[in-house]
Amino acid sequence: MLTEICRWLIDTTVATSALLVGTLVAMRFLRQPAHRQRLGELALVGCLAMAAAHAIPGVPRISLAWFEANPRAMLSDGFYEDAIGAVKPADVSKTQAGAAGAHAASNVSAAPVAPVWEYARYWREGLAALYLVILLAGAVRFSLAHLRLRKIVRNATAPSRELATLHVWLLRRACITPPLLVSDEIDRPLTFGVRHPVVVLPRALATDGTAEELSAVLRHELTHVSRGDARTWLLVAWAGMMLGPNPLLRLLTRQLRLAQEFIADHAAADATDPAEYAQTILQLVQGARARPIPLTAAAWMSRSDLYLRMRRLLTAGVKTERFCRRGWTLCAALAILLASSAIAAVSLSGTTPEAQLRATERRGAIFLLTQQEPTGGWLTRFGPAPTALTVRALLQSGVAKDHPAIVRALDYVDSVRQSDGGYYTDSEPTYHTAIVLAMYAAIDTPEAHARIEAGRVFLQRAAESTSARPGAWYATRQNSTSLQSTFADPKERTADAVLDTYGALTYAKWKSLLYAGLASNDARVVVGTRWLESHWTLDKHPGTGSAEGLYYYYLAAARTLRASGKESVAPEQHGAVDWRTELQRRLAGAQRSDGSWLNSASPRWLEDQPTLVTAYAMLTLQETRR
Repeated sequence: MLTEICRWLIDTTVATSALLVGTLVAMRFLRQPAHRQRLGELALVGCLAMAAAHAIPGVPRISLAWFEANPRAMLSDGFYEDAIGAVKPADVSKTQAGAAGAHAASNVSAAPVAPVWEYARYWREGLAALYLVILLAGAVRFSLAHLRLRKIVRNATAPSRELATLHVWLLRRACITPPLLVSDEIDRPLTFGVRHPVVVLPRALATDGTAEELSAVLRHELTHVSRGDARTWLLVAWAGMMLGPNPLLRLLTRQLRLAQEFIADHAAADATDPAEYAQTILQLVQGARARPIPLTAAAWMSRSDLYLRMRRLLTAGVKTERFCRRGWTLCAALAILLASSAIAAVSLSGTTPEAQLRATERRGAIFLLTQQEPTGGWLTRFGPAPTALTVRALLQSGVAKDHPAIVRALDYVDSVRQSDGGYYTDSEPTYHTAIVLAMYAAIDTPEAHARIEAGRVFLQRAAESTSARPGAWYATRQNSTSLQSTFADPKERTADAVLDTYGALTYAKWKSLLYAGLASNDARVVVGTRWLESHWTLDKHPGTGSAEGLYYYYLAAARTLRASGKESVAPEQHGAVDWRTELQRRLAGAQRSDGSWLNSASPRWLEDQPTLVTAYAMLTLQETRR
């Protein structure tokens, strides 16, 4: 969540900054303040629109790949704990939990304490958290300012009869009807309100000001009302909250205020001497004690801006238009629309294939963690292989070795270890053992290496037995233990058989080694690669001609092609194909809403079990990494 906010924040900040820079440059070439103000307002609308567009997922953009939206750090054990809460099953006893802790101490090396600088990798989360704090502070400031203004208006009183008469006379000329109030809580005139604007004068000015001064000040404030300047400050407030403390936004805000004041000053000076009106402004500024309240149009500026106002007032022959023409506004809106669309189409992050792959893998890992059985394994009624596949997929996706779910899974696998060094229950000893050994290889600890060596001896003996007399080893084990498998396919019983249903892979031999290391010059890799290039497709299992065993085929193909070192395959029916990209797209499109995968077209070889198919899919995605 925080990383996605950071992605949005970076993309939005860069995009809005580019638009603001272009707008500020264009405003320098515009002589009329009304044109500057309108262009600035349209730019603010464009910035807010780009912020909203960057928050919409799935919108195609050109990614510069400068920032990874889903970094490896998101796949840590802490992230998974935060994502699904406590993954420990509710009916796991305290005894089992204690045994899990003991197993973690013996089989998994303790994680070293990370130095302080290691936490720098979480800068994305920190930046997003800082933005949320700033957003909250801006919302609080906005709310307090609005409440303060409401209080000022509520406590203000009606003006004197003379001042009210002057105000009514000016209203008739301006064709507007904002009420006039007098307040002791302010020291400068202000205009507040969008739907129901009101003009508030400080009591000192209303009492001591001359008729000429009051007339000029009222003309100034009524010009703000007639032009709807309060809407501009509401827009500025919203942009300030959503876009954060961007210095470019402050510069644009200054230009907007200057443009409004130039126009209002010109309207006020039309009915009086410009020098006298300038003197009135100086007196108001000298009497001001604090900065103006946000959301108001107030007669106050910094010294440099005040100098610009005085210079424009006292310069003869300067023409100031009060409103923008409709045609000019339409042209400016079109220019901002085109610029915003072009800038918003570029993203620094969030659309890279690597980021999408990580997000897909992350959702699959969360699903697997939520499916763990109370025994600590996954699909334990089918033996330890599904558990070993799941553990390896989780470890390779970034789940820590000492994660509670991993510790409980290792306890379960250890419980099915046999005296001959194998890991199995009632069927396929070499298959289950080989996958368990591959899981230990992913753990990569001294204890895991010892388990691997013992398991290799078991596999070697099994291979020698089946080479001497095909099927004899299985028959011996079944006759001596009276084991009957109800889950294995009868065609898979002969160790030396080459089954086309697995893509010309020797089931009991190569499938057992498939989860371990394979070299590019290995004869099985060479034969398998040649077969895949001749039969390449992802729409079906080419060996069966159907969807049977489809996800296992994906894994076998990815494992084989990665071992071969080939970046692409060249099927006879069409040109070279990037097998990694094709597999990633196929699996990303097939992922279900809960993060799992399922072979809905065929239940054969347990591919109607979401847990097993999800493990296959995640392992396949991991094989496609470059």
